[in-house]
Amino acid sequence: MFALGISQVAEILAQLQSKAIQVHPERCVRVRHRKAECTACANVCTSGTIIGEEGLRIDPEKCAGCGVCTTVCPTGALEASAPSNVQLIERLQGIARDRKWVAFTCQQHLETSGEDQTPFIQTVCLGRIDESILFSAASLGIRDILMVSAACETCPRARGHEVALAAIEKARRLLDLVGIPAQLRWTASLPAEFSVRGRAAVSPEAVSRRGFFALLARETKRVSAVAVDTVLRSAEPDALPAPGDPTAAVPPVKRRLLLRALARALANEPVGDMLLDGTGTWAEYHITQDCAGCQMCAYFCPTGALSKWEEDGEVGVRFRVSQCTNCGLCRDACFKKSATLEPHVRLRDIAEDREAIVKMRRQDEAPWLLPPQERLAVSLFDVFGSS
Repeated sequence: MFALGISQVAEILAQLQSKAIQVHPERCVRVRHRKAECTACANVCTSGTIIGEEGLRIDPEKCAGCGVCTTVCPTGALEASAPSNVQLIERLQGIARDRKWVAFTCQQHLETSGEDQTPFIQTVCLGRIDESILFSAASLGIRDILMVSAACETCPRARGHEVALAAIEKARRLLDLVGIPAQLRWTASLPAEFSVRGRAAVSPEAVSRRGFFALLARETKRVSAVAVDTVLRSAEPDALPAPGDPTAAVPPVKRRLLLRALARALANEPVGDMLLDGTGTWAEYHITQDCAGCQMCAYFCPTGALSKWEEDGEVGVRFRVSQCTNCGLCRDACFKKSATLEPHVRLRDIAEDREAIVKMRRQDEAPWLLPPQERLAVSLFDVFGSS
């Protein structure tokens, strides 16, 4: 566990802000609650920038902008930019209009293999490509999705390989569940048939890495307003909190993109009670009988999956599984150790954005909600009993 205060964690995270990574400290579970146990970013950092042993240290000079930390961050406290997920999916939309395949590769592979850069979408590390991007590609009609690299074993960012494989597995399970016949493959080089077709399909301006990013830079102003509207239209929250708001509760962009892609994939398709097991992308929230009904799990939830519910003298929480990113903060923050997260989630509940009301207690059984004198009376009764 990081032996630091909440404000210290926020200040340290802010050092990661760069052209490659956007930082939203108020979304970090360690900033929201001192008992949060998440160390995902430190566990996968490929350059030694984020060190989580006996505290949290960041050396911004070491950051390579690989974006692997943004892939594993469950709440969007760290989000990739230049290009962002929205920009990448806008690019996939253009590719899907021309062909049924896409190939991602990393800088290290291109530098060591000598392969033609033309057919690829390039990133610093393939660990930057999360499941929202992979599943979105398939939902747009792309049927061959290739991750191309033979350089992982010798790469200084080798941890990114494990993260990329995990993202592929998560996307593959979801594709199998919804019945999209897309192939997700990791290959050491681009198969010849894709290479030939790629040269014909990509414009001359995209031949070099410089050309690709120059094109992105010119198109960003034109695309960005459209991107947020078209890609996130049905998945935007009703109102976004002010930047830096410590109580902000909003699902990360990659979650909204994944839900949008899921809606696209399931359009006009019946959704059964299939279980999505073990991906860690979503989780079901439950409580035990030890719950005190304090609703602090809802107060601290960073994505809005949990919100307070009170009706007819009863107290509880409203749970939206589609918004849950399995960050674990509700479980870590629960002083009664009552909150639990289960990996078995029904696809129907996600697709239909179902809400579940989890009742905790009667309002008069929660002393902190009573007027001061009544609260004191209840506390004295708890200590001394009726006598």
